[in-house]
Amino acid sequence: MPSYDPICLLCSRLRESGMACDAFPDGVPARIIRGESLHLRPSKGDRGLTFKLRDDDKAREAAKAMVDAGQLPKEILRDSAAEPSTSSSA
Repeated sequence: MPSYDPICLLCSRLRESGMACDAFPDGVPARIIRGESLHLRPSKGDRGLTFKLRDDDKAREAAKAMVDAGQLPKEILRDSAAEPSTSSSA
């Protein structure tokens, strides 16, 4: 079984059952597994879903360490508050 790029292990969409995620239920593309694409932007076949950082301390700490080491862009640290909201304020 191929190993995941570390970014896949930090994604909340990764499925425990194998090399699949909510964006790619039939299998994560090799370019993402190999780390050639971080999947921060929409890509063909992703069903409109992109990388979303897991909501736990270990994932946030690992992502921050990777950003600090220059392995990942800062935008990886965006949280759900930065995602478009469906509610409106009056």
